[in-house]
Amino acid sequence: MEFDPRKLSTVLFALFLVFQCKPRIPDVNKTIEISELGLVFDYEGWTYGEDASEQYEYRTKKKSKSDKKKQDLKVLFYLIDSEENSKSGIRTSINFISEPIPVKYSKATLDDYVASMGALYSNVYGNYQMLSVPQKISLGNHKAALLEAKFLLESSGRETEIHTYQIVFLKDGSAYVISASTPETEFKTKGPKLLGTLMRIHGNEKP
Repeated sequence: MEFDPRKLSTVLFALFLVFQCKPRIPDVNKTIEISELGLVFDYEGWTYGEDASEQYEYRTKKKSKSDKKKQDLKVLFYLIDSEENSKSGIRTSINFISEPIPVKYSKATLDDYVASMGALYSNVYGNYQMLSVPQKISLGNHKAALLEAKFLLESSGRETEIHTYQIVFLKDGSAYVISASTPETEFKTKGPKLLGTLMRIHGNEKP
């Protein structure tokens, strides 16, 4: 199964650049509930944002002859480490994006999508390394996969090694990817915070 690598990689690269900007003041309520996904995010210790200054959306330029709708990859929100002023210029951050799965790949499984992401990143980013076998986890009522990897990100003529965790799940014809990333030089201190925040995501079922 193949997905368009330019779409996903362009959004992720833009997000890394966005995270160098000054974040907005965090809200008092430190949880985000996405009712349509049945998920609650606890973002204590993070600053919340919704786009490149407020929102970023990348639209593919190509149109299919059979389907003239533009396929959007959307940034649902992002979180920036509120305790950090990164020397590398790349902020420790978490972003949550969604991507509609093309109709011809509608029967794709979670394993299919994860495999396509590995192939995509290997082609787009320098020295991409998957650090462990993807783990099957539950995210609320969703079957998901947890990935850990490293790669080189080039910005302003300089390469920075990035360490990232990603949670991936599929729902109703869309793929959802939560990426939690930090420069490798800061992973020893920031890695536990990234993973801990991801592991606090839970379902919104009432007791």
